[in-house]
Amino acid sequence: MDTDIETGSFLLGSGQCGTAFGRFLVDLAGLLTVHIVVNLSNYFEFSMAQKDKLNRAEYPGQLMIDYLQERGVITPTDISPLLKALAFLKMDGVQRQVLSFFHTHGLEKDETQGRLVVLQKFLKAVYERLYSAVHPIPYIRDGLYSVNEVFVECGIEVIKSTTNGRSQWSSGESQSREHTGLNSYQDLFNPDVICSNRIIIEGDPGYGKSTLTLQAAYDWCQKNHSSPLANIEVFILLPLRLLKGITSIYKAIKLFILPRDCNLTENDIKEILIHCNSLLIILDGFDEYPHGNSDLESDFTEIIKGNMFINHRVVLCTRSGCIPKSMDPRTIRVRLMGFNEYARDNYLRLALGESPERIRQIKQNLDQNPIMRDLCQVPFFFVIFAHVAHESNDIYKCDSVTSFFKYIMQCFYCHMLRKGEESGTASSYISERNIALHKLVFDGLAGDAQIILWDKRNFCQKVGSNCLDELLRIGIIVEEKFLVIDATVSEVVQEKTFVRFCHKLFAEWYAAHYLFKIANKAFAVGLKSVLKKCDSVDLQFIFRFACGLKPTVTKRIVKYLKELPGGNTLATLCILEKTGSANDILDIVREMCLKQIDFEGYESNLLQRSKIQLLSIASKNQIKIAKLCLVDCFQFADVMDGPLCLLNGLHLPKLDTLMNLVVCDNGDFRNWEGDIYTYMAKAAHWNILTILGSLQPKSYNNKELLAMLRSENRLIEWDNFLGDWLLNVETGKWDDENGREMTNTEYSALAMQYDCSD
Repeated sequence: MDTDIETGSFLLGSGQCGTAFGRFLVDLAGLLTVHIVVNLSNYFEFSMAQKDKLNRAEYPGQLMIDYLQERGVITPTDISPLLKALAFLKMDGVQRQVLSFFHTHGLEKDETQGRLVVLQKFLKAVYERLYSAVHPIPYIRDGLYSVNEVFVECGIEVIKSTTNGRSQWSSGESQSREHTGLNSYQDLFNPDVICSNRIIIEGDPGYGKSTLTLQAAYDWCQKNHSSPLANIEVFILLPLRLLKGITSIYKAIKLFILPRDCNLTENDIKEILIHCNSLLIILDGFDEYPHGNSDLESDFTEIIKGNMFINHRVVLCTRSGCIPKSMDPRTIRVRLMGFNEYARDNYLRLALGESPERIRQIKQNLDQNPIMRDLCQVPFFFVIFAHVAHESNDIYKCDSVTSFFKYIMQCFYCHMLRKGEESGTASSYISERNIALHKLVFDGLAGDAQIILWDKRNFCQKVGSNCLDELLRIGIIVEEKFLVIDATVSEVVQEKTFVRFCHKLFAEWYAAHYLFKIANKAFAVGLKSVLKKCDSVDLQFIFRFACGLKPTVTKRIVKYLKELPGGNTLATLCILEKTGSANDILDIVREMCLKQIDFEGYESNLLQRSKIQLLSIASKNQIKIAKLCLVDCFQFADVMDGPLCLLNGLHLPKLDTLMNLVVCDNGDFRNWEGDIYTYMAKAAHWNILTILGSLQPKSYNNKELLAMLRSENRLIEWDNFLGDWLLNVETGKWDDENGREMTNTEYSALAMQYDCSD
């Protein structure tokens, strides 16, 4: 090959493309024979579906051009990736011809630059309107916030590894796990921190995924110099819930982001995105995407798989556990951890201007109410709690999720009364008595494909205009206007208004009204078939609210839940909702604590938080917890503050009545044993610690700690593939059941088993 062709740095200036580049593409398509197309598709690792399309295409060269542009292999300013590929394939003559075409057609002014400026202008105007009108809680309409006034950083975990198909997470808070987490949400957009161009942000409802995306939009619009987004040319923030029947990202941007007076066409948008130097796409709400994991072929599935915009960063936001079945294997998954104590303090100072003394009082009141304390780990709940507590202390009297939410709803209605918009009491309002509303929402949530967005006209016809107006005034339901395609009228584009609940939990509240009405019927005809429609984990609040709103139906709902695998935890929480008093479920909790209680790494935060509530009740009431087993989820023990910290960011409070802890993990845990051993030595009743699988230190020489373990008669067991071993608290060595000390050879074999050096 001629040595004067420098494939690694062949670029044109930004003014040397435009229509000339189009002529270059025409010539290039004519040059690409079937043989060249096949070789290039193998070199760039095209999917089987793409290769099949190329094989069947009437003009494979033209289709190959489209694929190469989507991947960023050829742009008006850079064709070096294509030249490198041809060099690797030893197609010297083809490479020279491509280079000649590029020289010939690369001398005219770039026409896309002006369109880029227009797109940036419209995007910034749209995003500014969104991030400048944030409602921390629904009824705050007269005092809007900008997102930067209320956004508070929360912990972000990064996926660590996969063991037997189970994801393990690390927040970076514990250096003992030898993994660095993210220090800020800005790290998500920093290629020096995360090198992959595909990122999935997971979080349970209310954990602030959408707020984070608005903060990112704010950083881009304001060109925040401390943010990696400052130098991004184009920032696309697209809510997936709107995209029913839409397969083109360019059409989606035209219809759902840009205003009607923007004269950019879909082709203009395509040219800009393909040719821009830097692009960030955020796809918000995969769990609300109408096509989800269906087989529909679209730009969005190709983007997620890594087949489009391969050289640009794409961030996908979704509910925990709801991830695409097909995605780029290089995708990095992160998860939002919710509000810890530091984040809660920050919000109280930032949004409400609370004094240090007032913050201390709020925290003290929360600590005395385990139900409220647990709920307030969820940012959405804490934000509502903080604003309501700012006005009244009555909220601290809530002793169940139902009573908390009922109080919140009363506050919403009372706020509307104070504004003079209505008369009456909260209990008299239409939405609480509207059976059509309750059934409509229940059917939407409990269906195979959840419906969380309704055409306003249809919604109004079913629930009544008075009910809809009431919900809109309070702010529980919000309107969204956007363009849709009417396929029945030659694909005419029309503007339509849709409605949705400001948060899924409000929808679950009204759905619970329908469930308790069905369960309250004399013979509960069809109750089981109705209950089967509800995912007991994803929609657990429907069950809990129903029992709290109508205690007489609790027995029937609990009976059903206990028949489900792992349903005892939710059944117990439903009983707690029924009575509002932990005293009434102590016998059930006592029975539960006689058996082993498992926390597994694949479980949702929602399920584990439910178990934590019950363990807290047990410990507070001096009920002994026989055995707690942490499988692929333990992170470290906080010796100072008392909690056991899990990999998903949840904290098990200090359990004074715990008797036996089992930690099951296959990692190298030689650096955290001091924390867990010290924690055990200080526990009131904890007698046995069992380590399953994970590598322990060869010996332990902390004489003070060994003395504490010895004086408290603590047993530390280590079960591994060589057998069962006990820590000798006299020598700090591991002994087998016969009292024989583990040899250096045996320990080296264990270290090799865990791929660790001795």
